[in-house]
Amino acid sequence: MEPFASVVSAAGLVHVSGVIARDRGPGADAGRQVADALDRLDEVLRGAGSALARTASLHVQLRDAADFAAMNRACADRFGDAPPARTTVVAPPEVADALVEVTAVAAAPGTAREVVHPAGWPASPNPYSHAIRCGDTLFLSGLVPRDVRTGVPVEGTVEAQFDVIADNATELLGAAGLSLADVVLARLFITDVSDFAAMNARYRARMPVPRPARATVVTGLMNPAYRVEMTLVAQAGRSVTGVATPVAADALLVPAIEAPPRVCLSGALGEDPRASLEAQTRSTMARLGNVLALSGLDWSHVVDMTLYVTEACDAAPARRVMREVMGRPLPAGATLVCGLVVPDASVEIQATAVRP
Repeated sequence: MEPFASVVSAAGLVHVSGVIARDRGPGADAGRQVADALDRLDEVLRGAGSALARTASLHVQLRDAADFAAMNRACADRFGDAPPARTTVVAPPEVADALVEVTAVAAAPGTAREVVHPAGWPASPNPYSHAIRCGDTLFLSGLVPRDVRTGVPVEGTVEAQFDVIADNATELLGAAGLSLADVVLARLFITDVSDFAAMNARYRARMPVPRPARATVVTGLMNPAYRVEMTLVAQAGRSVTGVATPVAADALLVPAIEAPPRVCLSGALGEDPRASLEAQTRSTMARLGNVLALSGLDWSHVVDMTLYVTEACDAAPARRVMREVMGRPLPAGATLVCGLVVPDASVEIQATAVRP
């Protein structure tokens, strides 16, 4: 297996690759695995001069949505009164006996970390903060179609659900002095690929241009009523980069958004989704490499990558090709086994770089 680097520190943030529990034998239920994974995460962060309590954003992959309550209990035990922002999806970890995998971004030593909580919003129903600001960067929890004041899920079409998410995002960003126009990276999770076009229509209507870097995949969510979830990263002073010609005025996404010193790249796929895994991965990496070059960067500036694959068995071969193309060890990263929105595609890759 070609692993991602365990941890990468850059520009005031600590990026930690996906962590699973050490003890995954008989009796190691989801609660124990989550607790063990968080303890391991704390060890990695402390080795980088940070700590679990300094986590800004936590991404959790559960094999089974039924383990959501156990995961919340373990998080409540490990985090204090200011837990991180969090996104939780149903996506099987690459390791067969792992019930959970956690990936994190934390504040590095010297970087201020604070909770952002809109006036009038009740405390989050589970152990996460709605948003965490680290330095100039704001990390939002995964936003789902729920009335934040009553906690009641909003059912209906994906369009109606996306409008609820966009409304909540607007209010939450506003509490930090930002808006949807300051979003640099959006990660969208839909439960049914047939909702992709309709979701895009509402996304186009609600997200200001130029729209942020973006990746969209298909996963399970924590409530069967939810059709879409959106995780956002925002920072003032963003600009479009990674383009050779002007981006179309109504483009759904841009190749990359720069919010100094970070450059967030959109998820990329290969030119031919019916090609072999190796060919798809090389083509995808070529596209990302071109975006980096147009941004005045190269692979040495990449600090974090997310690999999306449709089959767990494809993860290690894809990472091996990624390393060959980069010509250097992989940065921090995570692998998500999920569905993709392009028919027949088996790999998508998204990256974040830091300008020196």
